[in-house]
Amino acid sequence: MAVQLGGERRPRRPNLLSADAASIAAGIALVESGIAASVVLVGFRFGERLLPEAIAQANAAGVTLRPRREGRGPVALDIRREA
Repeated sequence: MAVQLGGERRPRRPNLLSADAASIAAGIALVESGIAASVVLVGFRFGERLLPEAIAQANAAGVTLRPRREGRGPVALDIRREA
């Protein structure tokens, strides 16, 4: 499916990937800053594609990121301060 903006067709997937990446970065920032002890992000449609970069970002920030999945549902990301 594509979205038409100003006579130009754009695929939806990059927008969803960008939104998911921004959510992950925000979750990491919340835990890194100490505002939150942990954050669980759910509902990612393309979460597996972002895992390598998300794990690298979390490691660089000094927090732990663990993917979780229940059954065949979408991946959830559990972000916590390192013990």
